[in-house]
Amino acid sequence: MRLGKAIQVNLVALPSTFTIFAGMKTFSIVLLLALLMLPGCHRDGERDAVRMAVLRGPSAVSALGLMEGTDSVAGVPLRVELMGNPLQVQAALMQGEVDFAVLPTVMAANLYNKGVPVRMLACPVWGTLYIMSSDAAVHRLADLAGGEVAVFGRGATADVLLQSLVERVGVLCRVDYRFTTNAEVAQALRAGQVRAAVVSEPLASLLAEEGNVHLVQPLDLGGAGEETSAEGFVQAAFVVRAEWAEAHPQLVAPVCEAYRASCDQVNACPERTARLMVARGLASTEEAARRSLPLCRVRYVEASAIGTELRRYLQLMLDANAASIGGRLPGEDFVSSLPPEEKEDK
Repeated sequence: MRLGKAIQVNLVALPSTFTIFAGMKTFSIVLLLALLMLPGCHRDGERDAVRMAVLRGPSAVSALGLMEGTDSVAGVPLRVELMGNPLQVQAALMQGEVDFAVLPTVMAANLYNKGVPVRMLACPVWGTLYIMSSDAAVHRLADLAGGEVAVFGRGATADVLLQSLVERVGVLCRVDYRFTTNAEVAQALRAGQVRAAVVSEPLASLLAEEGNVHLVQPLDLGGAGEETSAEGFVQAAFVVRAEWAEAHPQLVAPVCEAYRASCDQVNACPERTARLMVARGLASTEEAARRSLPLCRVRYVEASAIGTELRRYLQLMLDANAASIGGRLPGEDFVSSLPPEEKEDK
């Protein structure tokens, strides 16, 4: 509202300004100042839209409803940006270029521990890591006893979860660390360079579609089952910049509810989701998209309701690779509950 009033005052003042400053150069300066105050431009840190960043892959799938069906929240435009690398999302958060983001939970915890004021609102993606094999005789982890399983990144989540599973189940197998990215390990499996590997979606469904590689089992924290748990793990964190949330508390809940609805649509409307995945370049065909959906494991759960699961996952990462989360478990204020509705500004 203040911005709108400022615009009116300055626009009214323009005629007298032109009378005083008749020179073309001065006219240009005044006009530029007026344009900078129009909606859509930054002024004193204000923006005319809520901005959110998501990674290509399952996180982007979870936000398709926001990108295609939700143009605004509480009357404020909503802009969702697709990014290809977690470091891009991290940089956008640190520089204040986005207000909300979905990024790996370990990265969110690391940012918090390094002093970047982020608060986790929910987990929308519950584990997209899968043990896969090119050997038709391999049906479970026990079939890989005495062999090797390739992972991408020593000390990364895939490595830590695999080591935890191997220890829990009691299967002796070695870990192959020759590969550093999901794409590299997927290609090695496709080319027959390795017998088994941990692959993340969306490449997991692509490999399975080709027919020479099959899914053995999800890579989870484990639970009541013999080797796996249907619960998954807290892979992704939906976060908000604390400074922005404190300045706009009335917008946090509407954004969360809009994002929850988007996540719900992924599973409730698979045909629509598949079409949107193709349109956004997240899948090559609708058939491939439909195969991918179950492996994306999209499910919006508020962070305040999953304290045990979150601590268990982060403690596992802390014990195995403390640097991955910034050297310690994040404080209690890392998990944010939705703020009460703020009274209208007067």
